[in-house]
Amino acid sequence: MEFKINTPAGCPGGGLGYKASTMLLFLTIGLVAYFGIGTFYNMKTKNLEGNEALPNIEFWRNFPEFVKEGMSTSVQTAKSGVNFIKSKISGEPNNYNEF
Repeated sequence: MEFKINTPAGCPGGGLGYKASTMLLFLTIGLVAYFGIGTFYNMKTKNLEGNEALPNIEFWRNFPEFVKEGMSTSVQTAKSGVNFIKSKISGEPNNYNEF
């Protein structure tokens, strides 16, 4: 037994779709080319080996910390925004600047 709903809002192909999967393919090819060509260039021109030959290695070493800091800042900003909206809705006068 099969259940079908015919609607104009339906997704005929399902999945990611042609544009999204094409974009994902190009992104993957671009990253492989970036690391491949960058590593090759660093090995030939700068005589680097191993991990040191990766392009922008210091950035990639610090990348997890950048993501962690960005997420922390985003969460803190969202919490501040929620608290501000709550104070506006409740009408608490202690959260306003009074002259």
